[in-house]
Amino acid sequence: MDRNENMISALRRERAAYAARGLTDRVAQVDEQLAHHGDAPEPAGDAPAGRQTPAAKQQKAAAPAKP
Repeated sequence: MDRNENMISALRRERAAYAARGLTDRVAQVDEQLAHHGDAPEPAGDAPAGRQTPAAKQQKAAAPAKP
C-alpha cells in the first residue's frame, strides 16, 4: 500500500467509528478528507439517527501564548 491508500484506509475506519456512534458532524468532516485524498465517501445507507458532537467535546483553537 502506498501512503495515500494507508490514509484512505485509516479515514474509512475513523468514519465507520463516528457513524456507529451517530456523530454525523464528524462523519461529514471525515468525508471531506476522503474526498481530498481522492476517495468517494460511502453512501448513507441505513445508519442510525445521528447527533451532533456536544460542544464541550469539540476541539477548540488554542489561545495565543502570553508574553
